[in-house]
Amino acid sequence: MIDQAIKTGWRIVEVLFILILICLGLGIVLGPTGGGAFISSVVSNTESFLRSIPPGIFLGIFIVVGLYWTIKKKP
Repeated sequence: MIDQAIKTGWRIVEVLFILILICLGLGIVLGPTGGGAFISSVVSNTESFLRSIPPGIFLGIFIVVGLYWTIKKKP
């Protein structure tokens, strides 16, 4: 029961992350006025969130994710 809830939760997180990436891509392709209210609001919220995070946090996240993928790929 709990395993199913955890899997469902991660699927929801993945779908929302993909939705954010699609909105960012459409915002880049269509420009600031061509995407509509929803896409422009997602783009502006994402940009403001990413600008508020210090650069060291990004570096740490990329290092941890890279190490995880490297360790996971080893047999």
